[in-house]
Amino acid sequence: MVWAVLLLLGIWAPASLAAEGKYSTIILKEFSLEGTAIQENPDTEAYAKSLPPEFSQMVEGYLESYKVSQKVVLEKAGKGEASSEGAVIVEGHFTKITAGSTAARWIVGLGAGASGVGAEWTVKDASTGKELGKYNKMQRTSSSVRGIHALESDARYLAKYVASTIAKLLK
Repeated sequence: MVWAVLLLLGIWAPASLAAEGKYSTIILKEFSLEGTAIQENPDTEAYAKSLPPEFSQMVEGYLESYKVSQKVVLEKAGKGEASSEGAVIVEGHFTKITAGSTAARWIVGLGAGASGVGAEWTVKDASTGKELGKYNKMQRTSSSVRGIHALESDARYLAKYVASTIAKLLK
């Protein structure tokens, strides 16, 4: 609690992990759909099944554009963790995938019927297994964008957010 107050006041900031040259590789595990609340809709269900590999590639692209580490390695979910000196492991799962309701967005407005893609993820030191950060985010679209297009937008913004949390932690 004290560190949070000091952080808000700008008196204390966590040490930069990448600045110390500690991590040169990011092992990005494919996010899992296990336990995900998926809207019962054939299009949403089909999109959800294709999302994990696409999402990993989006996160990888953002990480490379941020120039956070020398190397980003994509791994399938469920593979054993490779003990690697100078690496962090990012793994997570989707919590909710819903296309929302276009009718509610148009008729009610004010965020009603919003689509959304949510996830929880952790960043761990690959050699020690120590958790460096734990995050969660629900990305929503409440505009007139409909169906799968809204989900694609949500996933893209969520991938950017995931990459930015990793970049902030490691810079």
